[in-house]
Amino acid sequence: MTPALLLLAIAESHAQDAGDVFVSLPKDQVGEIFVDGQPTGKTAPGTVQVPAGSHMIQVKGDCLSDTRSADVTANQVTRLDMELKPLGGFAQINASPAGATVRLDGALIEVPAAIELSCGRHVLKTSAERYLTDERELIVEMGGAYNINVELGMEGFGSLSVVVNPVDAKVFLDGSEVATGPTTIPEVPKGNHLVGATADDLAPREETVMVEEGKTARVELDLTIPAGTEPDPVTVEVADPTEPKEPREPRDVNIGKIAGTGALVAVGVGALGAGTAIRLQGLEFHEQYSGLDGDGDGWIDPENEAEANRLWDQEIQPRKVQSTALFAVGGIAIAGGAGVFVLLEEDGGMVGVTGRF
Repeated sequence: MTPALLLLAIAESHAQDAGDVFVSLPKDQVGEIFVDGQPTGKTAPGTVQVPAGSHMIQVKGDCLSDTRSADVTANQVTRLDMELKPLGGFAQINASPAGATVRLDGALIEVPAAIELSCGRHVLKTSAERYLTDERELIVEMGGAYNINVELGMEGFGSLSVVVNPVDAKVFLDGSEVATGPTTIPEVPKGNHLVGATADDLAPREETVMVEEGKTARVELDLTIPAGTEPDPVTVEVADPTEPKEPREPRDVNIGKIAGTGALVAVGVGALGAGTAIRLQGLEFHEQYSGLDGDGDGWIDPENEAEANRLWDQEIQPRKVQSTALFAVGGIAIAGGAGVFVLLEEDGGMVGVTGRF
């Protein structure tokens, strides 16, 4: 038997062991069909061919989903009447100070709270007497998990970030010692404050800083630079345009710097490619995670809870972090490489390289 005839015989054998699943949906609903967590490229309402046996059939729409089990018989059509329902994410919400009023989409909730949220935009508003109100927007994705901690700042107060050199310098606020070394001072009354720093054998430094309500002011005190030190003046010589230009000797092009530009771009492309591959792996594991839903209501079947936790902690979340980091590295490298350009003189010789980032 020729190879072509052998492949045809194998295909016919598989076809004889397969059946069809017809997925129906209510009017105006459309979704992609998944079999055992794997995409089929087919849309519902529609028919997909699968091997005979028991299978999990899932249909996903825009923040909508439904999952059913199907026992497929060879050479027969199995009908599934499905209806897509909202499937969102999960949020753990906490707030301080204790007793703060928390509203989600205008509805009062008690915190700490564990809440299932529908896909899309939500508004979380937290308030308390003598504290600044916090209002933030939450964008929930299907299957997402969120840990939200709201810490309200007091009315009439801000914070102050102090950077000192040397790092063992003592920090003073309005004449009172508050810390040693770089620090952030919380709950500083709004208005002007005198921030100082002292260190052994160095002249002290002081600076007046304005603290705004609900914001963090920043001040840097470097005791290693003598007070009143001014930078050396820079002299720029401007050529007389009336004087004739002397011919210049051609300069060799700096091949090393040009190669460095190409290397940056190559590193960036490689990082983006690796990040994309890791993200796709994470999505594959997420399909397995979603497949652990026992009855299609979006909650993990208790029997599958251990496997679900393992997939999330060991497979999905690490890949999210790794791919995001690689995307950032790739974008920075490509931007740095593309921003390098060469300045040439009239005679074609290289006179410098400017990096733009």
